[in-house]
Amino acid sequence: MFRSVIENHASQQKFLKEQQEFHKARALQHSDRFITLLACDLDQKVLGVYSNQLEIEKQSKATKKELNRLRSNVSELSQLVRKVTETLREVGDVGNYISVIEEKTQQLWGASSSECEVLPATSADQIT
Repeated sequence: MFRSVIENHASQQKFLKEQQEFHKARALQHSDRFITLLACDLDQKVLGVYSNQLEIEKQSKATKKELNRLRSNVSELSQLVRKVTETLREVGDVGNYISVIEEKTQQLWGASSSECEVLPATSADQIT
């Protein structure tokens, strides 16, 4: 009887060891598959990040190009505003100069008419 218990125990130990080896092999097999799936998933995410980075760099270059174009336009606009401002200032100076000349002319005509007598028109001066 003692011998049958030991043999029964030994066979159970052997069975349990075989089951343990079987489950260990399956676990390793599944862990390899799990690692492969995880690596594929991470690769896809890395690829997505890389794709996003390329798109960001592309948009950044386009934005810098547009910014440089806008800077150039602002510079040209600034030069045009300066030219218009100068022209308006010159027109104002000319207008002021004309006003001064008109004033002086009026003063001269006013002074000459008060000092000189207007001569009556002769028949030779009249146009027939």
